[in-house]
Amino acid sequence: MSIVQTQLAPVYDNYALDENLEPNFVRVRAPNQNFLYINSEQQRDDEDPAYFITKLDLPLNRVSRITTSYFNIYNVTPNINERNNNAIISVNSVLYNITIQEGNRLTIVDRWTAIMNQLAISVPGLTFTVVLSPRYANTALVTITSAHTMRVISGSMVSKGRYLLGLNTTNTGPGTPAAIWNFSAITDNYTRWIDVLSNEITSYSKLRPGGFRIQPGHLFRLFINDAGSRFNNYIYFTNETPALEWINFNSSRSIENIDIRLVDEFGDNFYVPRQEWPSFNISILFLCQL
Repeated sequence: MSIVQTQLAPVYDNYALDENLEPNFVRVRAPNQNFLYINSEQQRDDEDPAYFITKLDLPLNRVSRITTSYFNIYNVTPNINERNNNAIISVNSVLYNITIQEGNRLTIVDRWTAIMNQLAISVPGLTFTVVLSPRYANTALVTITSAHTMRVISGSMVSKGRYLLGLNTTNTGPGTPAAIWNFSAITDNYTRWIDVLSNEITSYSKLRPGGFRIQPGHLFRLFINDAGSRFNNYIYFTNETPALEWINFNSSRSIENIDIRLVDEFGDNFYVPRQEWPSFNISILFLCQL
C-alpha cells in the first residue's frame, strides 16, 4: 500500500463552523506515465544479437523515473556450447585435450557421459560408469567410477562450466585409481543469470544516496531459473515478476538512441549460436514516469 501526503488549504473559522456546507473532497491524480517499447528485429543478421542500438522515433524526454515492465528473448542457447565445452584431462599422468559437441544436455549424467565418451576416443582401454548417486538419489549428483587415475586440469569446463558439471578448484577428480568422482550441479543453464545493460539510459540516471550499480550501464539482473525452465521457447519476465527498482532519471535530458546489451554471469555477451543470429530477438518494454 502506498501513502500519499497531501497538504490542504487552510479552512476559515466561519466556514468550519457552518453546519450547512458540504464537505470538501481531494482527488489525488496518479503521475503521468508512458510506455516505451523497443525490440531488435531490425538488427543486421551479421551483428551479435546480444547487443543492439536503436534510434527512437521521438526523443525520450521529461522523464523523471524509468523501470522495465516486460522483457523477452528467444531461448536458442544450448547449455553446452563453445564457451564451456573444452577441458584438459589427465589420465594416468597423460594430458588429453577434449571438446564435446554443442547442444542441450538436460541432466548432469548426460553431460558427464558425453565428456567420458569423448575422452574414451583418445584413451585406449578407458572404462567407466556414470550413474546418479544412489547415496543421495539426487538428479543433480553424479558418481563416476573408473580404474584409471584421472583429473580435470583446466579448460572452459572448469572456468565457465563448473556450475553445470559440479567442478571447482577442490573437486577436479580423485587422482587415484579405482576411485569415484562425485559431482553435484547447481544449475542446468550455461549462465545462472543475464544482466541487461544500457549505457544510454543509465548515463542520465541519478543514483539514490548510497546506491550503486553491479557494473556500468546496469538496468536489471534476470535470474534464468526464476524465469522458468531453461529449455522452454522463451526467457522472459512480465510485470507480474516482483517489481524491479525504478531508476531515477534526469528529466532535463533527452535520449534519441537506446542501446541494450545482454551479459552472462562471466561478463561476456550472452551466447547466441551464430546460426540463430537472424532469428534471435530482444523485446523490452519500459515504463516511464513523467
